[in-house]
Amino acid sequence: MPKYKKITLSTLEKIVTLIEKENILYSEFNDKNALKELEQLNIVGISGHPKVILLESSIRLFKYLQKSNQFIFETIEALQEYIDFEKSGELKSKDEISQYQLTTKDSISESFYGINIAVIRDTVVMQNNEEIILKPLHSGAYFFFQKDVIVIPEDTLVVGVENPQVIWLIDRYKRWFDYEHEKMVFVLINDYKNGYPFQWLSTIKGRYLHFGDFDISGLSIYYNKAYSRLERKDLAQYFIPDGIKEVIKEHGNKKDFERQKAHFDRVFEKAGEEEKKLLQFIKMIEKSLEQEKLSSKSLYI
Repeated sequence: MPKYKKITLSTLEKIVTLIEKENILYSEFNDKNALKELEQLNIVGISGHPKVILLESSIRLFKYLQKSNQFIFETIEALQEYIDFEKSGELKSKDEISQYQLTTKDSISESFYGINIAVIRDTVVMQNNEEIILKPLHSGAYFFFQKDVIVIPEDTLVVGVENPQVIWLIDRYKRWFDYEHEKMVFVLINDYKNGYPFQWLSTIKGRYLHFGDFDISGLSIYYNKAYSRLERKDLAQYFIPDGIKEVIKEHGNKKDFERQKAHFDRVFEKAGEEEKKLLQFIKMIEKSLEQEKLSSKSLYI
């Protein structure tokens, strides 16, 4: 097993940004030796002008961190917790340190491979060929293991959600989706812990709506990771609610746009008609918007 250079705390903070945004400016990533290793292992790619580092696989990235730092990192939350733990400056006991350390018996467990599902009204899905009724939760989501065979009825809209915090608090977003009589389920579609949710997408027989960030990276994730997996691509679309341009204009983020603009042309080529209009607007005002912003009660439009 190859040995890799231990990653410093400051570089781990940059890696958190890379995982969250799936890209980071080359100039912001100071540890070029670590970057070289990441690129050689096909964990990241580098392109554009100015240069931008693109995350290719968060799964490989977490495995790399395990080998380089000998610590248990399986999720971005665990990684951030470790960074905060180290930055606290407090004297650590052996027991406190050991909770993050990777032993020779440890490995990333596949027992937690599965999907998170949330609903905003009582909804029927199939689990192992049996009907079950999912009820709205105040916070959190239902988790189904990979071994569970989850089938969504064809007349039910599947809404793919990129951010875990959004699906766990989907009640805060339901006004954007509270279509009368519409059957729908919200499914967490990302690969922070595993790639299974993207594999599961191929089982969808009905409509699919992708709820991501309103930016270049959001559409890139949709086309490269979600859309490509769908059997019924003709029933798929990106969620662009009425009035979103005004929201982006008033509450958008210029820094995220700057990080992503090098990839505008590549994403624009794949986009549909409505998505092209959104991308052109984002380029014109040089702002983008994270999906979490839609949780604000002040954004009624």
